Amino acid sequence: IVVATLPATPAPPQAVAPVDTRPAVLLAAATAAEHAQVGTGRYWHSTTKVGKETWEYWTTTDGQEWYRGEHTHGKAERMPRARPIRINGDDDVTLSTILTLPPDPAALRTWLTDGLTRHGVPANQRDTMVLQSLIDLVSVVPSPPAVRAAAFRAIAAYPGVHELDSRSVRLPGGGKLVVDPATGQVDGSSVFLGPDGKPTANANGDTYAVSAEWTDDLPK
Repeated sequence: IVVATLPATPAPPQAVAPVDTRPAVLLAAATAAEHAQVGTGRYWHSTTKVGKETWEYWTTTDGQEWYRGEHTHGKAERMPRARPIRINGDDDVTLSTILTLPPDPAALRTWLTDGLTRHGVPANQRDTMVLQSLIDLVSVVPSPPAVRAAAFRAIAAYPGVHELDSRSVRLPGGGKLVVDPATGQVDGSSVFLGPDGKPTANANGDTYAVSAEWTDDLPK
């Protein structure tokens, strides 16, 4: 009697859950930002500090602006011309535009890319400028909670963004972004908006301390 022994049917391969390589600190910040309350006030107040220097701006929704820095001797001086709140120096982007930006990471990145394309930004510069615009949206621009959350997630998915520790990430080109994951607030960045509304980096690679919030108070 010949007994044929057939090989056992191999077990189907087990599904392997995909590994999320996005920086956890940015994903946590996105969740916190998403559940934050919408800020209100007469002025959008932004502060930037590096070393012993501090720059402060108070901007109304129609672009009236006051500045306080080393040369104003502690006083907030009104700027001679209105300067709307902008992203990446784009005059076409108003506060109303910012409040209606798409709350989806991919759609937000596409919207920013399309805007840069319309303004003639070369293709080899767009990725960098889109990333800088996303950093603007989470740090010094009055973005609504859903837009800030989308911007954090878009930054987290950006090629070359790597987590350094529980509060900071390394940006492409060596920049740094410091975030409080519990509140979704950006505490520091190596890139910030200059007086012309365009991202500015410190030549020494220093990280600027940044903060921004709505307020009803204008210093005397």
